[in-house]
Amino acid sequence: EASDHDSVTVTFTLAFEKLGEPAKDIVRMCAFLASDAIPEEILPGSKQASLEFREAVAEAGRFSLIRRNAADKSIDIHRLVQDVVRDGMDGATRRSWAERVVEAVNGAFPYVEFKTWPQCKRLLPHAMVAAPLAAESGLESKSVVRLLNQAGTYLLVRAQYEKAAPMFRRALGIYGRTLDRKSTRLNSSHLG
Repeated sequence: EASDHDSVTVTFTLAFEKLGEPAKDIVRMCAFLASDAIPEEILPGSKQASLEFREAVAEAGRFSLIRRNAADKSIDIHRLVQDVVRDGMDGATRRSWAERVVEAVNGAFPYVEFKTWPQCKRLLPHAMVAAPLAAESGLESKSVVRLLNQAGTYLLVRAQYEKAAPMFRRALGIYGRTLDRKSTRLNSSHLG
């Protein structure tokens, strides 16, 4: 079985290496999100809806690294491809991509209100994957706090309390540590 896994890893790695940089960036981003129904609007280059973006998606699709769902403008990626892509990164690169993913999902996650529930529902699985990745990478930014808070709020209004509570706790913890660091810096600047 280990040799099967190794050959799959080699196959995906070789396919990934053949991609152009825009296609590689799309696959890298997908490696840090939920594997199904990744909204195209959060992927690199999609904002322009450019020919380059469409070609990059098609290129990664030709190598069977991702699959596009044209009807709902989303991407699927196999979990093994995600593992291979993430495992091929060093710690700094992994952190950098985790940060980009959090920024992208946070940027797309709307203020939670009834009319935005469909968009929240579409982004929730990706927020639920991005949040632990941010924690693993030690990311503690305003974007992480906002994403955790908005995802928690959506879960709360949908009566998914068991899932909402850890999101709020994590957001509050990061926010508290950020405030502690700010007050420490302010206090030490007054001493000197």
